[in-house]
Amino acid sequence: VKAEVENIQREFLNETKDPAALLSKELRSVLFTHHPYHNPTIGWKSDVEGLTAEHAREFYKKFFRPNNATLVITGDVNGKNAIALVQKYFAPIVGSKATVAHVQVNEPFPHAERKVNLKYGGNKEVLQVAYRAPAMEDADAPAMVVIERLLNGGHFGRLRSKLVDAHVCSYAQANYEIKKDPGLFTLTCTAIPATPNAQAKILENLDSVLAQLREKVPSDAEIRRARNQAEFAYYSECDGPYRAGFQLGYFDSLDKWQNSYTWPERLKTVSTQD
Repeated sequence: VKAEVENIQREFLNETKDPAALLSKELRSVLFTHHPYHNPTIGWKSDVEGLTAEHAREFYKKFFRPNNATLVITGDVNGKNAIALVQKYFAPIVGSKATVAHVQVNEPFPHAERKVNLKYGGNKEVLQVAYRAPAMEDADAPAMVVIERLLNGGHFGRLRSKLVDAHVCSYAQANYEIKKDPGLFTLTCTAIPATPNAQAKILENLDSVLAQLREKVPSDAEIRRARNQAEFAYYSECDGPYRAGFQLGYFDSLDKWQNSYTWPERLKTVSTQD
């Protein structure tokens, strides 16, 4: 445990060198006041500093058990033989009668804009704008993925053409996180070095891009291209046995593994009106 704590502390140290990661962490903690999503995956530094072997054992006993796990087997396997091996090696592992409590917290809708101004020792300026975004099961979730592609989309992406190519910023990226509960849709922009009032200019142009998206319906061709890119990204992410298995486990952890197959079909139905 001591060795692992030292590894995590090194990760914390590396994080301090990345302004976007630092800002994202602070932003999330401000935007989620009730839901556990405000906690970073790696935890907080104070949590790790006080971690003991006993804490790790208790956590393991509580959560690492067969009735809180999904086993995914992919590749060139014989189903009957695989099931027999699973039963041989996994059936003896005793489950727990206690159920794992599900998160019942509904994050209140924010009635005010929240801002984070992070001062950091480097010379890179980063701006992040985040919006509440629908959960995976929400009917609007596929449309959010298509919007993400419409904004990113390589040379055709609106962030590239309206911000990067126009020399408003050096980097711009949209990210929609697919989660079990409502998460975030985040836009990250990096300022061009030595630009006066860089953040104000980026924010003004970013607002203009989003206003255009709200007020003017995208063309069918633009939506079709973004939809195709979203589908391609999905199939790329589940290419090969490891990725296919990961994708199945990922969707099963959110709700059920069958969603891994229905998700691309949902993407195909996104229309211009959506």
